[in-house]
Amino acid sequence: MHKLRNNSIYYVVTTAAPNEERMERRCRTRLRTGKILGTKSAYLADCQIFDRSSSGARLRLFTNARLPSRITLFDEISQKLTGAKIIWRRQREIGIAFLPFACLREPSGAELSRLRARYNPAKN
Repeated sequence: MHKLRNNSIYYVVTTAAPNEERMERRCRTRLRTGKILGTKSAYLADCQIFDRSSSGARLRLFTNARLPSRITLFDEISQKLTGAKIIWRRQREIGIAFLPFACLREPSGAELSRLRARYNPAKN
């Protein structure tokens, strides 16, 4: 399919990945960063939120961190925390599914100041 806009032709290409198991279409995000937290909001790793849907996301880790099966994702743009479980992992990329009853929440003032720190310590 092509579209004409401002005397330019834009081609829109959609492809389906083989063995696609997603329930919903994902949307690519650009330069969106996040932090992965463990239990009690303990910092585990920084990541790039590569693409997401309302039910999950694909994250790229900046380091090869060991992660538990259940995590909390802090989206630095929306400033929200969401509970998730890791569905798959390939080297520094992980696929997560948002937990059904772990709705978005805003971090407390103390959590937010700790999450905004340039170098977030792994200690609580």
